[in-house]
Amino acid sequence: MKKALWITTLLPLAAASVIVQFMPERVPVHYGVSGQADRYGSRYEMLIFPALIAVINIFTWILRMYSFEKKAASAEDDTARVQAQNNAKISGWGGIATAVLLGAMMMVLMFRSAADAKAGVGNLELDSLKLTAILMGILMAVLGNIMPKTRRNDSVGLRISWSLYNDNTWLKSNRYGGRALVAAGVLTVFTALFVRGIAATVMLLVYLTAAVAVSVDHAHKVYDEEKEKEKEKDL
Repeated sequence: MKKALWITTLLPLAAASVIVQFMPERVPVHYGVSGQADRYGSRYEMLIFPALIAVINIFTWILRMYSFEKKAASAEDDTARVQAQNNAKISGWGGIATAVLLGAMMMVLMFRSAADAKAGVGNLELDSLKLTAILMGILMAVLGNIMPKTRRNDSVGLRISWSLYNDNTWLKSNRYGGRALVAAGVLTVFTALFVRGIAATVMLLVYLTAAVAVSVDHAHKVYDEEKEKEKEKDL
């Protein structure tokens, strides 16, 4: 796991550092909603992307080391220790998946910037917003598959008071939330294949908002059911 985090941190940075040496001095560094370049800047601004990936991986490593693994080491029983170790593994793979998809997005955007900056290649057809929506949809699907595998914690998963009430509410809430996020991701990718530009981003936000809304609503229902069961036991 640690080796994979290092690879996904250093590889994009190394690749971008080499690629920028072959790019023109000034390249498109931002694209508007129309998909056209609306700001040019130094080629070295391209290094912001791999730096962002590095920050995400460093955060993931800190989360694993100082949250989950620390909890596993100080756990008072085997159940708590196994849960913390499981969450450490899940958070690590989630961070790696995010870094890989961002790395893929970085390479495509660097290619487009370099191509658009060169004379005679400025007519490259590439819808950045569509690409972003597709990659975000894939990421949502990946994270949705990870959510049901987490155990109750304050760092990853659907973390609201209702889902955190006990292990049962956590499991049911995150299982449902994971499925909703996968569905939102699949719908995002499918829709982005047929729409362009800002429409792909709008639909991404619509699907994500809907997934969050139904997940929170389900967590509330699960919580109410759990409270009702507890009342019946007390009678």
